[in-house]
Amino acid sequence: MAAQNDIYIPMRDGIQISADLYRPDSVRRGPVVLIRTPYIKNLSVSPTGTSSWITLGADGRPPAVMTGMRAATDQLMQRSVDALVEAGYAVVLSDSRGTGYAEGTYDYYNIEGGPFDGYDTVEWIAEQPWCDGNVGLWGLSGSAVLAYAAALTSPPHLRAVAAYMCPADFYLDQWYPGGMFRYEDRMRWPMLMQDCIAPLDPGPADGPAYERKRLVFEQRYYRHYERMTRGLNPVPLDWATQCVSHDSYDEFWQARSFDRQLAGVTAPVLNVGVLHDHFIRGTMRFHEGLSVPRRLLLVPGALDTGASAGDGGLAALQIRWFDYFLRGTENGVLDEPRVRYFLTGAQQWTDQPDWPAAAEPTPLFLTAPGGASPAGDGGLAWEPAGRAGSLLLSHDPAAPTRTPGDAGDQRSFGPGALTFTTPPLERDLTVTGLPRLELSAAPGAADIDFCVRLSDVYPDGSAHLLNVGALKGRHVHSHEHPADLEPGQLYQFGIEILTVTNVFRPGHRIRVDVAGSDFPFYAPNQVKSQTDVLCGGDDPSRLILPVVGG
Repeated sequence: MAAQNDIYIPMRDGIQISADLYRPDSVRRGPVVLIRTPYIKNLSVSPTGTSSWITLGADGRPPAVMTGMRAATDQLMQRSVDALVEAGYAVVLSDSRGTGYAEGTYDYYNIEGGPFDGYDTVEWIAEQPWCDGNVGLWGLSGSAVLAYAAALTSPPHLRAVAAYMCPADFYLDQWYPGGMFRYEDRMRWPMLMQDCIAPLDPGPADGPAYERKRLVFEQRYYRHYERMTRGLNPVPLDWATQCVSHDSYDEFWQARSFDRQLAGVTAPVLNVGVLHDHFIRGTMRFHEGLSVPRRLLLVPGALDTGASAGDGGLAALQIRWFDYFLRGTENGVLDEPRVRYFLTGAQQWTDQPDWPAAAEPTPLFLTAPGGASPAGDGGLAWEPAGRAGSLLLSHDPAAPTRTPGDAGDQRSFGPGALTFTTPPLERDLTVTGLPRLELSAAPGAADIDFCVRLSDVYPDGSAHLLNVGALKGRHVHSHEHPADLEPGQLYQFGIEILTVTNVFRPGHRIRVDVAGSDFPFYAPNQVKSQTDVLCGGDDPSRLILPVVGG
């Protein structure tokens, strides 16, 4: 592999973007895959590898799952670069505007300051003597956002995209799912980004592009000073403050939504999602909303508690994807089933012709404690209870319900939540798609929150997380125009639970927990409240599962 570091690529407004070029030794001219990252192109100086605080949760405790996923993210990018070069592709790994060694000022994914940076980079690559005019985009998380940002502008030489874990709508998928602020993740991210936009050591004076990198360092240093003279925080994170200040789905978010611009994507896309990841909603929206040739692969991530899933063929698929569209290799990648996902519970991969799967919406009705339910817990029944009853959901912002740290056992969430569980199942039950919790409830305050966790309860009692959902009460009718609730009035709250692909085995039980908070996953509502959740009666609360196969 031959590497050329710190090449500067001109944008249409004169800003220059820094990039590294990796080329296979045996190929002089061929297709190229571009990776655009906001996290500093040189992985050895990435803040995810140098900041000790990044391994801690918002409460100062080590979240082992997230630490492992973060390490896996860095490793996946490095392995993908190596695999692409080994397969004969040149790879361009670039900083994004205002990060790393790139010139300019960073705003939220450069949506305002550099909306055509991806287009300009793709077209610059296509003109280079080592490129044959065929360019692909690869991205993971933040770099997947930048891959889609480029794809939306339809660069003429873009042939295919591979995007992993990416929001389609920044409000609904990332900052305010269900109208609730995604506290730990969204607070952590600007703190990570302050490292990426800080003055970066330009390296030795005899290194590549030293003088230009030194000038970028100097300009950022001065920018910090200039902001202080105006009474501002020296670190330019105004874009993050702006995102937090728009807590309804207003024009600010609608203008930035990729979901509303999918007609601009003309290149085929391989979408890869992680089941328990706040971007899973975006992955599914991209797959369902695009009209170009596409494939979808869903990996279990933290839900694979036994670490038995492997990659589902992803490493080979991404190479075959680019081979087909960038090289014209007839490898049948579009003749295969369009969708592959991992079935938790069954611990196996399955191929399907498309998504969503053919499923029957099947209700389970929430019941008050008694019968086969453990003492103090509610139940889930296949038939509605005739007699109406209610349970009291309490929330105290001074003592919020804590986010469980173990995806393999959610029981720690239960004491602060209302818990509803089925009796042990007698046969396999396959749930594939978007579950939905419909609550009949009378709030005791003008604003309340619902935080939901759906689990598969194993015979040993451990509750294995399947996915989460949330809804801010004021958003019951609209994310665009939230309104105060009328205390004591009965409302129907529809709560979307994120994608589930699970087989409940015989002897297992289905469980849904409902709490007034889930901290630090979400920011806790600052209003103390008590909410009556109704079970039975004329319009009973219910969990609706997309059941496959009857």
